[in-house]
Amino acid sequence: MSAPDVTALLALSDERDLWQRACLERERAAYLAGYADGERDGYERGARYLEESWPAVVRPVMQDRPSHAELEERRWGPGGRRRHLRLVQEAE
Repeated sequence: MSAPDVTALLALSDERDLWQRACLERERAAYLAGYADGERDGYERGARYLEESWPAVVRPVMQDRPSHAELEERRWGPGGRRRHLRLVQEAE
């Protein structure tokens, strides 16, 4: 291969490297834009889904739920938290 051929080949290689770099930059920008759009759309779709479906999920739970006083009694026993604390202090 002669010197002019090598010079032309290197110039062509440099040009292709520049094109490849430009294409990769455009692809990266397009990917990031698409990712941002998809992420935003996904969050919006999820928010709409929750707004539409959450009442149906919560309704059965809220209908037959125990009162706060009943939950406290289950947690701390008869007499609630005060009795429990008194028993703990007496045991110490």
